[in-house]
Amino acid sequence: MEYDLWLPGVLSADQMKKLAEDGIITNCPEAGIQVDNSSFDLHLSGQGWEMIEGSLKPSINNYENFLKNDKLSKKVVAEKNNTFILKREKTYIFKLKEEIYFRDYDYFYGQATAKSSIGRMDVLARLIVDGMDRYDSFTPDKQKKSSGKLYIEITPITFSIVIKEDISLIQLRLFKGEPEDSEIRSPLVYKAILGSQKNDDSLSVDLGLTKVPGIKDEISGFYTSPDFLENDIPISLIEKGVYNPRKYWKFCKVGDDGPKRIKVEKDKFYILRSKEKIKLPESVAIYCRAMDETFGEMRIHYAGFVHPYFGYNTGGTPLIFEVRGHDVDVNLCDNEPLAKLHFYRMSKVCKDVSDGVYYNQVLKLSKYFKEWDQPE
Repeated sequence: MEYDLWLPGVLSADQMKKLAEDGIITNCPEAGIQVDNSSFDLHLSGQGWEMIEGSLKPSINNYENFLKNDKLSKKVVAEKNNTFILKREKTYIFKLKEEIYFRDYDYFYGQATAKSSIGRMDVLARLIVDGMDRYDSFTPDKQKKSSGKLYIEITPITFSIVIKEDISLIQLRLFKGEPEDSEIRSPLVYKAILGSQKNDDSLSVDLGLTKVPGIKDEISGFYTSPDFLENDIPISLIEKGVYNPRKYWKFCKVGDDGPKRIKVEKDKFYILRSKEKIKLPESVAIYCRAMDETFGEMRIHYAGFVHPYFGYNTGGTPLIFEVRGHDVDVNLCDNEPLAKLHFYRMSKVCKDVSDGVYYNQVLKLSKYFKEWDQPE
C-alpha cells in the first residue's frame, strides 16, 4: 500500500487528495477536496440542531442518538433563502458533508480547529468525530468502530450569524503516525522560524502601537462587544468583505509613557497580535495552543493552523490572538506570553496551494469585514 511508504508527519495537499481519490475521505465538493498546505476544509450539510440543554461532550456511542433525543435537541429550520440563523450564546450541531474511513489503518490521526476567519468572529467551532470521546481529534483505535460521520458544534458568542449549506467553518489536519512523534523540539528551529533572538516555543502579546491601512492613528488592537450592536442583527458568514468594521469595532490604544498595558474588560472580545513574526518553510507546520485557555479571567485562543509558507515571502508575519474577558476585568501587559507553538514536520514537502488571505496580516479582522480603507 502506498500509504505505508509515506513518512510520519503532517499530510500535504497531494497526500490528502490521494486519500480522497481512494475513498478514504468521501462526500467532498464536486470540484474535489478543498485543501490548504496542511489541512482540508469540512463543509456544512443542511442538517442542523439547536442543543436546547447546552453543549454535549462527544461520546464513544453513536452521537446521532443525542440528536434524535427531543429533550436534548431540536431541528433547526432553514429560512426561505435556505440559510440558517444561529443566535449568539446558543449552541448548535450541524452534520458535515465529508466522512472519513480510516478504520483499516492503524497509523492515521486527525487534529481539527476552527478556521481563522471564524475564530476572529468570536465563534466557537469544534469538530465531533463519531465514536470519539473528545473534540477536535481522532485516533485509529476509536476509528475502527466509527461510522465515519462528522459533526460540528457551533457557538456564536458576540455576534449572531447566518450560515448555509456548503460553507466551511472548520478544517482537519491529518497525520501519519502520532502527532507527538512528528513534533520538532529544538531551539535551533525556534530561532530559524521565530527570529534569531528566540530560544523557546512561546508567543507573546504585542501591545505596541502599529499602523493599519485606512486607520489614521496607530493602534494596539481592536475590540467589540454585544453592547455595540443594534438589534442583534446577524452577520452573514457566506460572503466576504461585506460589513463596515467601524460599525462593529473600536480601537485599543496604549500610551507612549509607562508600561504598555490594556484592560481586558468583562464580556468584550479583543483582536491582538503576537510580538513574534513567523516565517514558516515548506517542510514545517505549526499548531498554536493557548498556554492556558482560561488565563486568569480571560479566554485566549488562536483559531486556525499555521500552514507551510506562512509569512515566508514577507520576512515574517505575526499571529492573531483572540482574547475574551469573562467575569472580571484583567490587566494585560505587553510581552506577556499567551500561547505555545507546536512544530511538526511535514510527511511530504508541499507546494504552496494556499490563498494566503492572512499571510501579510499585521492586525486583521475576519474576512467578512471590509478593509478599513474601503468606502462605507
